[in-house]
Amino acid sequence: EKMKKKIVICDALHKKAFEILDSVDDIEYIDASKEDKTKLLDIIKDADVAITRSSTDVDEKFLDAVQNLKSIVRAGVGVDNVDMDGCSKQGIIAMNVPTANTIIGGSIITFALLYYSLNTKRNRRFNFNSRSFRPCRENPSFI
Repeated sequence: EKMKKKIVICDALHKKAFEILDSVDDIEYIDASKEDKTKLLDIIKDADVAITRSSTDVDEKFLDAVQNLKSIVRAGVGVDNVDMDGCSKQGIIAMNVPTANTIIGGSIITFALLYYSLNTKRNRRFNFNSRSFRPCRENPSFI
């Protein structure tokens, strides 16, 4: 049996995002959005993906805690709270979703990026405006 990918949700997301995550069989997620940031470091250690917004810093302490992280999805504009160099050094794909402030649109796009990151061998920084995501935008059935 295929192992499920583990996603840790570090900050609050719209309930529709959870509905989408619940509909996918090969992932499990932990909603750690209400956890103390120190406890989050224990929760995140074996995650495949972390979804953050602006209240979680993906800094040296965060990156030192992870052992299996493949990607970080920053729901919102910018990556000012993400140590991009640290992510690159560890081979972690870091991406942001600048349109995530549009609640449901942001949740759906975040999920699409998450799915893409779990199912790709690429190892580089992503931005929603990247051509890599054009098939997703042009083919909504991907979601």
